[in-house]
Amino acid sequence: MLNAHNKLTMLMIDKQMKELARRNSSDPDILTTLKDFIADVKCILAAAGVKELKLLLKKHPDFSNFVNLVQGKKPKGKAGKVSS
Repeated sequence: MLNAHNKLTMLMIDKQMKELARRNSSDPDILTTLKDFIADVKCILAAAGVKELKLLLKKHPDFSNFVNLVQGKKPKGKAGKVSS
């Protein structure tokens, strides 16, 4: 289960990902810009339960895209597109 710090970190990443997408940042630029959050993302993934994580990733698709980048996966949708 995620604590308040984890949820706040996730929301900060989601917000920054929206801004980077608005600027059409490349995947390497996104990883460089948000590199300080990579360890936090790994902690969030480890702390969250499966159901909780699925709900959060669905609710925050920009955070989900960053998770995919951190895991070496291509984000869903086109890079640089702001989710609706």
